[in-house]
Amino acid sequence: MTIPENQWGYQADWKGYVKTPYDLIEMMVKAVSLNGNFVLNFGPEPSGKIHSEESYIAENIGKWMQVNGEAVYGTSHSGLKDQGWGYITRKENRYYLTVFNVPVSNRLNIEFPGEGAKPVKASFLKDGKALEIIDGGRTKKRSFLHKIELSAEGIYNEPFVVVLEAE
Repeated sequence: MTIPENQWGYQADWKGYVKTPYDLIEMMVKAVSLNGNFVLNFGPEPSGKIHSEESYIAENIGKWMQVNGEAVYGTSHSGLKDQGWGYITRKENRYYLTVFNVPVSNRLNIEFPGEGAKPVKASFLKDGKALEIIDGGRTKKRSFLHKIELSAEGIYNEPFVVVLEAE
């Protein structure tokens, strides 16, 4: 993936849309949630340095990964239906809900198959703050709906991860 649209390698003048750190984080998490990988290209200047904008992007992706990397490294496809709020990755009995679009209701809906695991604990990855899990009952497709109640007063100005532990 390139940072400026349609420009591989060094470009003295970036034209068009330049992806933000959060655009690239979303692309990366989506790829991992589909059992894929993600390659990001930084086109260096003739001196070998990278653009200051690319340094900013790399620094911000690095900061996000320091806090949320557990949701990416060593994880794979969750086997669960994706929701409009983000992507789900999994490692053993832990599901990582990476949220890019907070629902107006401040609730994350997640469906588990009828014969699948049952969520028992939810918390923010960043600080471990516990979140309430509300049983939403069976769906028409015979799966179980669970709702994760986010903080009503929370200000979500960047993507974040909720860890859902299942039995």
